[in-house]
Amino acid sequence: KFFKPAMKIIESETSWHTQVLVRANDKEKAKSGWHEAPSYNQALRAINKRKGVSFHKAAQIIVIFEAALRSIKGIDPLEVYREMYIEPACYNIDDFTDDALAAMRDKEDSFNSRALAACGQSETKVLDDLASGFTVTKATAAALKDFVDSQCPNYSSQLGDIRYQPGRVLGKKKASGSEKVI
Repeated sequence: KFFKPAMKIIESETSWHTQVLVRANDKEKAKSGWHEAPSYNQALRAINKRKGVSFHKAAQIIVIFEAALRSIKGIDPLEVYREMYIEPACYNIDDFTDDALAAMRDKEDSFNSRALAACGQSETKVLDDLASGFTVTKATAAALKDFVDSQCPNYSSQLGDIRYQPGRVLGKKKASGSEKVI
C-alpha cells in the first residue's frame, strides 16, 4: 500500500533511484532494483532483525514506514529515523580464515556453541561464512574477536584487526546471509 508513496519520496527527495545498484551490461536492469518493492517477508525479517537485506531494500523499507507515517495526522514522519536505521554488515577479522576456524574447532572444547553464544548468533554457518570471506556486522565481528581473545588464548595472538575494508581474500564476498543482526 505504501510502496508507491515511498517511491515518490525516493524519486523526489533523493537521487537514489538514479544510482546503479549492480554491475550489469544492461543499464536498465542495473537500475531496476530501486523500482522493485521489497517483499513483505523481507521487510518483516529486517524489522525483526532476523535477517539482513541489501542496502537498497533496507532504505526502501525505512522510507515505506516514513510514507505510512505521513498518512497519519499529528505524527512527524521523520520519527521513523529515530527507531529504524541501516546496520552495515561489511566487517571481517584479519586472519580469521577457514584454516584458523578449523584449528579452533579442533582444539577448543565446544568452540562453535561457545563462540555463537558469545556473538549472539545461532547458525554455525555464520562462522564458516566469515572465515571464507563473507562479512558481518561490527557487533558480531567484535564479539567473536573478544571471545577468541579472552577464551582461546592459543589463538588470540593469531587474529588480526577487525576491518571494514577487504583484504586479499577476507571481506571480498557480500554480507553473510546467516547472521542474525542484533
